[in-house]
Amino acid sequence: MEKGIYNCPTSYEKIQAVDGGFEKQVIDEDFVIGINCAICDSDGKQSLLINEDNLLSALSIQQWYEDSRSLSAALLRSLCIGHAFQDGNKRTACLVAASIEPFTCTMQQAEQIVLDIAIGKLKDVEIIKIRLYGDK
Repeated sequence: MEKGIYNCPTSYEKIQAVDGGFEKQVIDEDFVIGINCAICDSDGKQSLLINEDNLLSALSIQQWYEDSRSLSAALLRSLCIGHAFQDGNKRTACLVAASIEPFTCTMQQAEQIVLDIAIGKLKDVEIIKIRLYGDK
């Protein structure tokens, strides 16, 4: 997929594979671009992928996580700092991560977590997971 403005498709499916007793959702490039398209559309803007390599790098971390909460936290971090899109990176990261497993923290707490990741204050995936989901 090339850098550029995308016409947003109308539907997206997450690919699911059974792995170690839970359904591991493999998030692909089209799914993330679709989320960004929806976010940008809601703001009256067009989705613009400015760095496909950063998007692919962010998504490649999925193979290293064994549980859905760790995967969600890792993708939140990777997509947030990867800055693959011109606009909506933090919101895209938040929605993609929550699509794996809904957060148990409040919306205000989730916003602060994403901001802390974006400014480099929060880096550790385990700590991100605890802040998103509690001590479980």
